[in-house]
Amino acid sequence: MKIPTFKESYNKIVDAYLNDQLVPCSPCACFVGNLLNNRNEWIQVRGLDFVINNKKTEYVEEGKACILEQGGGFYTPEDIIGMEALFMKSIYGGELTKCEDDFEKDEWEEAIYQAMEKTLIKLKEIHEAKGEIIENYIFTKRKLELV
Repeated sequence: MKIPTFKESYNKIVDAYLNDQLVPCSPCACFVGNLLNNRNEWIQVRGLDFVINNKKTEYVEEGKACILEQGGGFYTPEDIIGMEALFMKSIYGGELTKCEDDFEKDEWEEAIYQAMEKTLIKLKEIHEAKGEIIENYIFTKRKLELV
């Protein structure tokens, strides 16, 4: 397993943002989904999946395996859930029943930008806490044509 550098992880997520491929409520296309190679099994570590025939533990383990495999053994489930929570809270506050259509286009762009900025700082802190030296970077707002 190759351990991802901050720069590799940053580029993967920022590319999705710049190309308008970041979908906050989609586990395979959200901040974390992009970080984990567009896989959605990671979400099972939250333990929110339906319990069918007492299989909840199996699903949680499947989520942990996805994080381990796709994250190169670098990210913990706590890292992933922490980034997801920060990203989603930054966009939606406490109202997870909202969706993109509930925002004006310029409000949505600002919400996504602010969430990206905060969660990239958290990603940087995770890498630094594990000993990586991070070069300065500049994250800028995308310029999409708003229709």
